[in-house]
Amino acid sequence: MLFRYIMLFGILANPLCVSAWGQISHRGFARIVVPEQVAVTNMKVTLGDIADIVCNDAALKKQLQSVDIADIMPGEHFASISTSFIEIRLRLAGVHSNQFNVTGGDVCQMELVQPQLLTDRDVEDAAMKTFQQALGTPSEDLRVRLTAPFVNSLPTGIKQRSGLRVEVAMPLRERLGQVSTMVRLWKDDELVATRSTRFDVLKRQTVAVTLVSLRKEQPISENNIRLETRFVDTVVDEPTPEDLFARVSNKNMRPGELVSLNDLKTTAAITRPIVVNSRDTVEVVAIKGRLRVKLRTAQALQSGRVGDIIQFKNVDSASIRSGRIVGPGSIEIKI
Repeated sequence: MLFRYIMLFGILANPLCVSAWGQISHRGFARIVVPEQVAVTNMKVTLGDIADIVCNDAALKKQLQSVDIADIMPGEHFASISTSFIEIRLRLAGVHSNQFNVTGGDVCQMELVQPQLLTDRDVEDAAMKTFQQALGTPSEDLRVRLTAPFVNSLPTGIKQRSGLRVEVAMPLRERLGQVSTMVRLWKDDELVATRSTRFDVLKRQTVAVTLVSLRKEQPISENNIRLETRFVDTVVDEPTPEDLFARVSNKNMRPGELVSLNDLKTTAAITRPIVVNSRDTVEVVAIKGRLRVKLRTAQALQSGRVGDIIQFKNVDSASIRSGRIVGPGSIEIKI
């Protein structure tokens, strides 16, 4: 090792030797921070594998990241390198000493570990965080799955890179079911891949399910409809027992069907006047406990009477929800 240092300093003392090892760049300046301990995934270690490089010149930064600084011998899992030796290696690579500043501990300890390769689960976990935010729903009430393998579709050179970071963009529309959005892969601050990717997005909701076949005009009771909690791919009414019972079926239904409140009607519906017409501008109030929040602009998508459940559109977000008519031009929803 002493002989190696003597040879290196001898080379550095001769500027003609430096130019022979690499072309000196005269642009940019780099701050190189070397940690005292770092995990690496390759036996041949480059400066970019261990150091944080802040540089105002992209070409110089790329040159610095690619400089070989150490080799971990076969059968070994640890190696160390001094910051002074790193400075020597940079000068041998053709980088002038006035173009960089190396800081950190005197010695960096390196540990060879298994590479952390990207998996489909990593992509789904990143997508879960995005859809949680987009839908305002906690993770325990969401299921987000890729509709097709993601990692296997990548070029070999990308899927074999260690330490990739996944970024899933916000979807253009806040909805359930099959949703397409952009997935970006980063290596540090380098964007290495962008793909349009499709996910299945399900939300846990309370649904009404038929237990037996129902005929049109058949009264609803606990004997023929049951409330269950399921992960479903569309927004449902989430009815309560009060919403279901004392109503009759509006159509024939088979066992196991999900029941919308639009599939039911009250027996006295014909005697009650219509107070909301389709395309009317309506006032919508969202209720959670004692909290009441009024939506600014909403449009009815169906006509109905007091007590009916109809769909409406939030004009600001274009999302479609269901709510109960409580009066002329007035709808309530529970959140």
